[in-house]
Amino acid sequence: MQRNNEFFKQVDCDITIFESYSNEINDIFSSYLETLTSVITIYEVLTGEFPIAIANEIRAIFTHLARVSCTELSEEHRKENVKQAQRHMKRAILDGYKYSCLAYFDNYNHFLKEYANIDLSLIDNGEFILKTSQLFDQAKKSLIKAKKIETNPGNTEDQLYENYEEAYRYFSELYLYVNDNIEKANRLILRQHENIKKKKISDFVLWIVTILSLIFGILGWMK
Repeated sequence: MQRNNEFFKQVDCDITIFESYSNEINDIFSSYLETLTSVITIYEVLTGEFPIAIANEIRAIFTHLARVSCTELSEEHRKENVKQAQRHMKRAILDGYKYSCLAYFDNYNHFLKEYANIDLSLIDNGEFILKTSQLFDQAKKSLIKAKKIETNPGNTEDQLYENYEEAYRYFSELYLYVNDNIEKANRLILRQHENIKKKKISDFVLWIVTILSLIFGILGWMK
């Protein structure tokens, strides 16, 4: 099948051009591997979905980097495309922090509902309840602060980034801490089930004894 030249244009690219922007491009790749892939993985694990907004940012990053390698592009336009790629990477990570924070938030609330009938204060003599409450409070405050910054045009993008990152780190610590203690919580469920089972057996035995006592009492009275 022949390509329609109206839609497909041959573009000459030269990746050696990247050498002139090696520091900036290395930072972009490092941010992708060290940070962005992590927040994407977290979001996917918690929700089972891939964040579409981040996919769009990644596409934009690749587009700008590809343009940098175009031989027909001017130096000025190359520099601008490198800057745009950096901005989109920062935006992708920022979106990752935002989405992951909300996913962490929902996950923690689900945990509280699932174990609502369990006395979690029995874990580590109350230390678990105390620490999870503190971490959740810190994470929630950071998230609220970030959202306020987002709606205030007087604040900078760096401030927004830093506060969402802080909220993400608190939520991440909370998530890991809960997971580290989930086995203890499950043991409490088993203990509760065992206690309920024992109580049912005890109540049944008491009921049998009561019935037998009544029967023997009636028989004794009839004599």
